[in-house]
Amino acid sequence: MVIAGQRGGKSTFLGGVATKIKQAQRSRATGLNSLRDIFNFSTDDLVGNYQVSYGDEDEFEKEVVDRMRSTYEYPQATDQRDTYIVEFNLNAGQDISKTITVAAMDIPGEAQERAVQTLLSGDVDRYEVREKYHTDGVDPRRGAIKNRIEDSKSINNKEWKWAFMYHYLRSNRVIFMYNLHKIIHIDDIDPIIDPDLLHKVDNDDKTAVLLFTAADVLDYDPTNFNISLLSRGGINKRYFDNDLVNEIDTQLAGSKGDEILDIVKCAKDCNMDLFSIAVPEQQRKEIKHSQGKIVLEGFDNIGRWLKNTT
Repeated sequence: MVIAGQRGGKSTFLGGVATKIKQAQRSRATGLNSLRDIFNFSTDDLVGNYQVSYGDEDEFEKEVVDRMRSTYEYPQATDQRDTYIVEFNLNAGQDISKTITVAAMDIPGEAQERAVQTLLSGDVDRYEVREKYHTDGVDPRRGAIKNRIEDSKSINNKEWKWAFMYHYLRSNRVIFMYNLHKIIHIDDIDPIIDPDLLHKVDNDDKTAVLLFTAADVLDYDPTNFNISLLSRGGINKRYFDNDLVNEIDTQLAGSKGDEILDIVKCAKDCNMDLFSIAVPEQQRKEIKHSQGKIVLEGFDNIGRWLKNTT
């Protein structure tokens, strides 16, 4: 489950993960004849495939993935016309690896905020959520939300709220996306990721990571932190990037810095993981690229985190 909120960079995140998968597919197709290729097995990168389970797949490829890969532009903010649910199937096609499926919902942040407020209130009936999703819907005339999603019919904000709660309740892992660029430079954002929500996820016994995005705003390279290819070992061992936290502490003064460090402290108290990614800007809001490929920093850690916390 991915939680980001308003202007959280969900589209850029989805486009980055999709691009990493495409790059891995292309590398394998070239037949490098490495030991990894011979055994049809990969322990790093985001290897597998993805599919758009809700929304216009051609539109997603054009406005998100191709926009990033071909013209080096960041995706535009999601609105009611271009919401998506994308399923990433990591390890798919790997003969000796278990496939990990991650469903990421790129829906308007406002709908997420309503769902989160309901979850935090504690006034949630799991049976009611399941019935609205699978059977009743929010209006008998519109039918079950699940059916509307599968048929790619229009979903209103009230239905997205129930769909979000359904996916949250059935998930065992949560990725909190915290966009450093937006939090630092835009004053009118009311982020839904706060200590109350982190404590809620911890109390619900879900494995979680606080994933800082746009770490390049601090001139920090997320690849400086490397998650091991081996499974998580030891008692309460975390993947926690202390160097990133030090950069936040050093560079961000005033209330913005205090707000972010409060979230960091809460993540540490809840025994959550913490690291970052970046799709760095090159110039004039253009994505940084090299030899025709956009630069994606820290995305391999996402795949390793998902595999090691399964």
